[in-house]
Amino acid sequence: RLVPNTSIYALGQPTLDAIHSVTSLIHNAHPSAGKIVWITLREEPIVYVNGAPYCLRRERFSLRNMKDYGGISASRLEMLEERLRDDVVNEVNTFGGRYVL
Repeated sequence: RLVPNTSIYALGQPTLDAIHSVTSLIHNAHPSAGKIVWITLREEPIVYVNGAPYCLRRERFSLRNMKDYGGISASRLEMLEERLRDDVVNEVNTFGGRYVL
């Protein structure tokens, strides 16, 4: 989504294809722009698997955002990123690298 009368675009939780589409759109609309600054305001760590975004959730509440991220510190974020990485590695090892839904 383009914010009217600005050069600001907004996305929810985009796929890698959506990110590529937006950056291409921006480069085409603003060919003189040398760089794009991409900012995410999401405090939950996100990992991309086959181009699709996944974020950390509590086991019994997979459709809810985690609410204990307010004012997250760098050390807490690093711990969550490590946990997410470990979960992904465990899934890859469990399923032999196959993509399982």
